Amino acid sequence: MSKNKKEIDKLRDDEYYYNGSKDKYFNTSEVKKLKVDTYKQFGVPMDSSHAFEFGKLFHTMVLEKDKLNLFPIYEGKTRSGKEFVKFCEDNNIEDKKTALLIADYEKAEEMTVSLLRNPILRDEIMSDSNLYEEPMIGEIQGHEKLFKCKADIITKKGLIIDLKSTACVSIDQFVRKGTYDLGYDVQAYIYSTLFNKPFKFIAVSKTKRFYKDGDFYYDVFNCSVSDETILRGKQKVTQALELWEQWHGPNKLYDMKESYYNQSF
Repeated sequence: MSKNKKEIDKLRDDEYYYNGSKDKYFNTSEVKKLKVDTYKQFGVPMDSSHAFEFGKLFHTMVLEKDKLNLFPIYEGKTRSGKEFVKFCEDNNIEDKKTALLIADYEKAEEMTVSLLRNPILRDEIMSDSNLYEEPMIGEIQGHEKLFKCKADIITKKGLIIDLKSTACVSIDQFVRKGTYDLGYDVQAYIYSTLFNKPFKFIAVSKTKRFYKDGDFYYDVFNCSVSDETILRGKQKVTQALELWEQWHGPNKLYDMKESYYNQSF
């Protein structure tokens, strides 16, 4: 068994992937911080948020139902009161705003129903031939420090699918926000490069809507990734690696604590 194969097998464990190996590899989240205005945040742990915790819950609801018991869910309606405080203490939830309520669980269930209601997407997502939570490591742009990623889904046709929940209320808004604010082009480039496979996003809006007959739905955005998006992601990764070399690498040129921003009004 090759060294990479052994390491990839270790990365299947979430604890090792997210904590045990966090300093060994570049990953999408950290690379996205390597921009002119955020490079100082590289390596700084990301604070959790309610949106992040809900996204994990929804992801697990669709792909790993056997792990739903790992999510503490508060049965009350609001994040207040003595019982809620005790719930957070019992479950080691430091930031009470991130706690998941039963309403969050029910919304994730409803979003899952909307996602899997379409037979084409259902067959694409839920197949015995698919691989789920598949990790990969590898070299990008010849850099000596390797990259890692973990694909939500790899279909039997060799397509990588990344599943998102989103506050966006239209597919145009999702594409714009993903491009300009969330760095989804960087993610698409890294994943498609490491796996050498095409990539797309499937996102479910968190806005509940209703049909004329009263039945509910959540909009589903099916977004393939163009060559132009991959190229844009590649350019951003190139710039990110240059910033890493200058400010964080073993032969860094500058002291981050002495840096400042300079611009004319």
